[in-house]
Amino acid sequence: VLFIYETCLTLDREVAYLWSAKRTGASLLFFANKWLSMTGYIMMLAEFASFPSDKVRSLNQCPVGSCSHFQVAVFAVGVLQFVPWAIFSALRAYVLAQSKFLGLLILTLSLAPVGANLVQYGYHLSGENIAPFGCLETNTATGPIVVITSRVALIVADVLLIYITWTKL
Repeated sequence: VLFIYETCLTLDREVAYLWSAKRTGASLLFFANKWLSMTGYIMMLAEFASFPSDKVRSLNQCPVGSCSHFQVAVFAVGVLQFVPWAIFSALRAYVLAQSKFLGLLILTLSLAPVGANLVQYGYHLSGENIAPFGCLETNTATGPIVVITSRVALIVADVLLIYITWTKL
């Protein structure tokens, strides 16, 4: 809620300084990071709403506004948030180490959570309306394996990035 409030308060300055300026890689990275986060937070608030259930129908007859489709979209936005973070980390490694190899290594390791989390789509990620809580995610994926796979690569990338930062500064 605070992020949404801060975004509303600073929107006029953002429009004046960033939207009217020349598009650069830095501004695109800023927009991707901010607006993916904003979309994710708004979708998290919308999860408390009641959606039409699609548990009794086949997936082909599922209405567009169903809980399952909404949860797939929420998950996609959550996974997409890793991309700007990975790019920022890779750029930081490349600039500090002056090495394309280290930049690409950090980028690859930082994007591992995207690939690991996309596996969950193969396990029929869906949503279900649960009375007081609204539309909640239900999946049959093996959670611990996905978490371990995605986090180990991210931790290795962070440790490498900390090492590069400490040795270069």
